Amino acid sequence: MDGRVSLVFSWDPRSKRWVKESGPADAAPPPVPPVDEGAVQSYFLDTQTGRWGPTILASQARQISFELGKAYRGPYQTGLAIAEPAEEPARARRGSRASLAAGVAVLLLLGGAAVVAGQTLLGPSESADAAPTSPPVATAAPVATAAPASAAPTAAPTAPPAATASRTQAPPPAQMGSVKVKDGTVISYSGPTVVARGATLAGRLKVTLPGGGNSYQSITIFFGNPDVAGGMVSARAVPDGNGNASFSLPVTIPRGVQQFRISYGIAPGLYTLGAITVQ
Repeated sequence: MDGRVSLVFSWDPRSKRWVKESGPADAAPPPVPPVDEGAVQSYFLDTQTGRWGPTILASQARQISFELGKAYRGPYQTGLAIAEPAEEPARARRGSRASLAAGVAVLLLLGGAAVVAGQTLLGPSESADAAPTSPPVATAAPVATAAPASAAPTAAPTAPPAATASRTQAPPPAQMGSVKVKDGTVISYSGPTVVARGATLAGRLKVTLPGGGNSYQSITIFFGNPDVAGGMVSARAVPDGNGNASFSLPVTIPRGVQQFRISYGIAPGLYTLGAITVQ
């Protein structure tokens, strides 16, 4: 087998490091961790594009999943935590399918593979409803009445005041709050609830442990709808000594009310903090 296509690494969420599955002894792992650091996953180097692509779990990754037991889960979002130039949706989907197919072929040639059930827990984002328009109000014109010759002149009729159309109230901005994860830790959001498309969403997450103290487990942030091409952005944040985890996200997702979700540490589960309006 050509050694250039047999470079495979798997991610161990317990130690937050890459484990080499196959390749030369001095082979370098992927330069950055995956987007979802809390999930077991395998990646191979595509020599045609020079990029790392996701594939089915390799042998050591399957062993890690057995050791995790109930704590094991698949990634909520595949890919490495590195910004890449945006692609057209159709080309991105074709490239993703081609990379995955190449990864499967590599692992089958290396000695067998297992199918891992993917999880898609992110629901579709909500869209802003169109504001209703008030119909125009027709006003009847006054009709003049002829007066008898002997009657005194009457005052000219007065036109009724024009009806004023009521202004449609804009929907209230989306709300954000806090969540309690399975171990009792409370994570709360601090930042804007309305952001312009093309701007940067800068916010902070506050981590409060049930027994006090500091948490250094990373938090992965998911903003938007993963079921729409280019409809979601993500980032990773780590709390400091005061439990504050600052982050910034480029707002490249469509306009409307978009869900804001997080995963915490290596424990399975996806938590919704609320929604943010993209204008």
